[in-house]
Amino acid sequence: MLKQINKDSVTTIYRDILKNKMNGELTLRGHDFTKILFFLNGNLAFAKTTKKEERLGEILLELGTISQSQFSTIKDLIDGKKDNLGKILVNKNIANNKDIYFALIHQIKGIAISTFSLSSVEWDFDPETPNIPSTSKFNIDLSEIINEGINKIDDLSFYKNKFHSSSIEVLSIPENIKKSMSTEDYQLYEKLSNFKNISNDRILSELRMQEEIFWKKLILFYLLNIVNFYEIKIDENLEKNIKKITDLYEKIKSDKINLYQLLDVKDSATQDEIKNSYFKLAKNYHPDKLSTSSSPEIKEITNTVFASINKAFEILSNADQKNKYDKDRLSKDNKNETYENLIGKAKILYRKAKTLYNKKLYWECSTIMNESVKYDDSKPSYFLLLGLSQMNVSTLKMEAEKNLKKAADIDPWNAEPLVALGKLFLSENMKKSAENYFRKALSINPEHALAGRKLEELTGKYSKKTRAPFSFLFKKKKK
Repeated sequence: MLKQINKDSVTTIYRDILKNKMNGELTLRGHDFTKILFFLNGNLAFAKTTKKEERLGEILLELGTISQSQFSTIKDLIDGKKDNLGKILVNKNIANNKDIYFALIHQIKGIAISTFSLSSVEWDFDPETPNIPSTSKFNIDLSEIINEGINKIDDLSFYKNKFHSSSIEVLSIPENIKKSMSTEDYQLYEKLSNFKNISNDRILSELRMQEEIFWKKLILFYLLNIVNFYEIKIDENLEKNIKKITDLYEKIKSDKINLYQLLDVKDSATQDEIKNSYFKLAKNYHPDKLSTSSSPEIKEITNTVFASINKAFEILSNADQKNKYDKDRLSKDNKNETYENLIGKAKILYRKAKTLYNKKLYWECSTIMNESVKYDDSKPSYFLLLGLSQMNVSTLKMEAEKNLKKAADIDPWNAEPLVALGKLFLSENMKKSAENYFRKALSINPEHALAGRKLEELTGKYSKKTRAPFSFLFKKKKK
């Protein structure tokens, strides 16, 4: 019986087929199409479609195997014939068996991958062994389809809503899947084993990944059966304490909190008030209060916060140390005003440098950006623009490499510095290094057109997809 479901439910079918090495026939029906996928032993064996753009003739034309004039004769060629199109084209010497074989592989994979982007569909899975002619039987790895299809999912809300409060169970990984994973994906997979009985929302926060990338990777691992989700019982008080601890940690790390604020007292607090507040905080934030299931990162953060609270009490409860701290803080406040001025100056120089870069005045741009990063060395976009301008000055290419790597270190989830490094090494004919950087960029942003095109050029293929490199630096903000 057909069931009305959304696209996310379709993807979970692939998980079951892969996990249980199932045979069967999956039929999907939309308002203007039907797709049928055939599976044998958990792999994709064949696929059929009624969508015009997914038919074999269109695929052969797209691949350049047949010309437009040959494509126009297809209707006449198959009219009244019982043989399939591939056999007819081979018999007419329009294509050879190898051409037809690779076009069929391309077609079958394309039909399957397209199902990941369906907004709604009726489906039915018949677990009986499908009857497929031996001449039409393929053996396409379903994990490969899942890897490519995952980036076709536009709406992640189904998974977020269903699993955001769940925790992750890391499962063993088959050798064939491990070999096909990128280094970054495997490192993430290993990191997830450190989180037990912790919600995915908290894992996302602790890993500090971009939300869309995190969920796409998590869904990929889930569909490949190398992670599972399970419901956890949330201790609300523990969650609140962890949130307060992490907030305090961020403030301590960024030096945005003074010792009085850390102990939650006023600057004019008496010794009794300081003492009472300290004991209250020590009771609430002691590392022993944390659940044993908390991640190593949370435990480390808690130890840091607790040590900072103890240090604050040690200073503020001692009259001499307190007086010295108050004097030092007053001096620091005066310096901070100067610091704010430097930050503002760096921002103004950055804006001027972008204008120069647009005018292709690269030497002038790099000169100004060198000044900008002296005033503020915390912005990855500053080092990226500096590196991009230096790339275009032959005597500054070594400096460009250093600054682009600095941008990548500050913001490791931004593909742009890696793409720039790839272009830099390519300009120096260091093709292997360039290829590695383009691959790294694509592992962060699989849809990065420039990185994809450059990698395809290096590996002997060519894609017509292009976009203006690093144009994001110069987008106008929406009002």
